[in-house]
Amino acid sequence: MNRKTKIGLLPATQSACSGFGLLVALLVLLPTDLFAQETKNTLKRHAILHMSDGEQREGIIELSRGTEFHLTNLKRNDTGDSAPVESEKFSAKKSKIYTFNFNVVKAMKFAPLSEQYLKKFKVLNVSFQDEVDDDGKTMVKKVRFGLPYPVIKPKCTVVFNSGEVVTGILNTRVVYLTTVDPDTGFKIKTTKVIVKSKYSGEPGQSYDDLVRVKHIQMLDEGDQFTRNMPIEFGSFDFDAVADKSGLCALTQDTLTKVRVQKDADGTVRVHSTLGENVFLAAEVNGRWVAGWPAEGTKRTELFKSVEKEFLKVLDYYNERKLLGIISKKNGREITALVRLRRDIPDPEFALAWAKSVGGGFELGADGKLLEYYRMSILKFVRDPKTGQMSLEDRGTFSRTRIDLEEKTPEMGTSPELWPVVMKGGKLIVGPKE
Repeated sequence: MNRKTKIGLLPATQSACSGFGLLVALLVLLPTDLFAQETKNTLKRHAILHMSDGEQREGIIELSRGTEFHLTNLKRNDTGDSAPVESEKFSAKKSKIYTFNFNVVKAMKFAPLSEQYLKKFKVLNVSFQDEVDDDGKTMVKKVRFGLPYPVIKPKCTVVFNSGEVVTGILNTRVVYLTTVDPDTGFKIKTTKVIVKSKYSGEPGQSYDDLVRVKHIQMLDEGDQFTRNMPIEFGSFDFDAVADKSGLCALTQDTLTKVRVQKDADGTVRVHSTLGENVFLAAEVNGRWVAGWPAEGTKRTELFKSVEKEFLKVLDYYNERKLLGIISKKNGREITALVRLRRDIPDPEFALAWAKSVGGGFELGADGKLLEYYRMSILKFVRDPKTGQMSLEDRGTFSRTRIDLEEKTPEMGTSPELWPVVMKGGKLIVGPKE
């Protein structure tokens, strides 16, 4: 036996080898749910990235430390052929920016906002770059050359865990995707996926050649809410409505219905991922009321103009009443509190249709036709010159069943639920005493 072999068999070495063997054994016995342990940090999510070329990449996704998404929302304008107003012509764009991370996201979907083919260009007379002609137009001459290249600017629709949905332009961000061995739970590799606000190809390429993320699908739950805002009431009695309808809330920007509840510590809180201010409503003494500014319920000339256009709308609801308005941008944007009902004019025909053909009418478990009335908020863009309006968004506080022959109950407003002021991370509801 040579010297090296003898040295390898020294007691100290034998102890080291035993320690190494123990380490290997421990590694083998480690739990295989390392993937779940890795995603306990809710800023890291288990997800699938669906790419535009059909590839699906599954793993742990996260942003760079200290980085968040910035989404500038887009207004939802109805500018189709059936729209009474081309709202883009007179509706100013909003520029609200939402900041969030993966922990509050359920899904992110990307679709083209604009697509175009461009050509590279060169400037022929650089020395004239600061010069303009008699009409004020630049004297710089550009010449396009070469093959066209594709450019796609995407929009992103974010579905939050709370159910809120916002569509807008997402700033470019680097997403880190870590793939994991499904059998052992160990990391395999981490790659960068750049989610861009603009994708540009090479000359001669097509839109299909721009491989990009189309859908980020979360496979775990994440955080339900980022902001649970406590509510401080002036005179409103929350407990008086808690066992009935409860207190209902719609976010003021996106008109998304969010929960209001009394938590275990006895504090009433509104849960909203985006931390928006809210409109509030409740059924008080058998009558639905909402918080609304008193001046918005007065029958001013603007109120009458909005009411006239509102009653012209032909849609599912054929019985409607305007309860109040909030005007912005000198009457260009109208937020309306309304009562809606679909009245069935021929119940016998509707019942026969529902039982035989189906669709168009709802039947209850008792076999009777269902009618509902609701309190909703509608957002319109409005042409101040003509008064014409185009529906932009809607949200509903309540949907209550009613018998066909029953008269639609009155609805109104409550001074106890207005104003709603965000201050110091909480909502202060009702007038100051």
